[in-house]
Amino acid sequence: MQDKPANRAQYHQRLQRVVDHINANLDAPLDLDALAEVACLSRFHWHRIYRSLTGETIHATVKRLKLNRASQQLKGDTSLEEIVRRAGYSSETAFGRAFKAQTGHSPAAFRNSPDTAAAPASLRLESFATRLQTENLPVCIASLPARRLAVLHQTGPYNGSPVFARLLRAAQAQGFPEQPIFGLSYDDPALVPPESLRSAAGVELAPDTTPAPPLARLDLPASRTATFTYRGPNERLGLAYDWIFGHWLPASGEAPANLPALSIYYDNPQTTAPEDLRTDICILLMERTPDASQA
Repeated sequence: MQDKPANRAQYHQRLQRVVDHINANLDAPLDLDALAEVACLSRFHWHRIYRSLTGETIHATVKRLKLNRASQQLKGDTSLEEIVRRAGYSSETAFGRAFKAQTGHSPAAFRNSPDTAAAPASLRLESFATRLQTENLPVCIASLPARRLAVLHQTGPYNGSPVFARLLRAAQAQGFPEQPIFGLSYDDPALVPPESLRSAAGVELAPDTTPAPPLARLDLPASRTATFTYRGPNERLGLAYDWIFGHWLPASGEAPANLPALSIYYDNPQTTAPEDLRTDICILLMERTPDASQA
């Protein structure tokens, strides 16, 4: 679990701990919540930060390290069967395709050629080519009051989701406001398959109001919140998130609370041009303390 806000160097140290943990436990099951603990960051956000800074998913890192280790084993006397097993592939054919895609050589050619060199089987964070987006979104940090929402929960793809249309029909039927719409995404689509992604869409209610089914009540706590104003097509929201987690957050001295990010959609995409759509991206932050600058 996270403890204190961090500056850029401290974010780097925390993510290096993740890389070091992977280096030391390459054959162990990949427990994403455990890696969040290693990073001392929110389980909702740590992987977005990792992916935004490194340009690859944690699964891609593990795959790359295992293939690097395989290249070392191919230069020794380890059997191909053992190499394939430890690399996590079900067949020599699948392993061969992946190995050639990464190295440019088949396993046999790599093993037999004196001109091929094994890759390091461990990484430092500096080894990654960083991929930072530069949306440069305006941001306001303020303490916001608690909110009550009427929401619909959904499991399935984020893009093209029918949950917003269903929410509006239910909100109309119960006399609730139809704008703005609040969206919560509980999973990182880079980690979770589309059919398993969890999300919720809702509208804001008065504090003493309780919705009826199919809507459910969801109370958001009062929190220090960084609110980023994004204008443009919804298809580019992912780039905005990359900039927030890969650039702004590590440079801000802030750390996200262990709660999902919140998107607030103010315009109807059926009646508003894509370039004019306004969305607020809200990241709930840890409270600052006098020793917040400590690692």
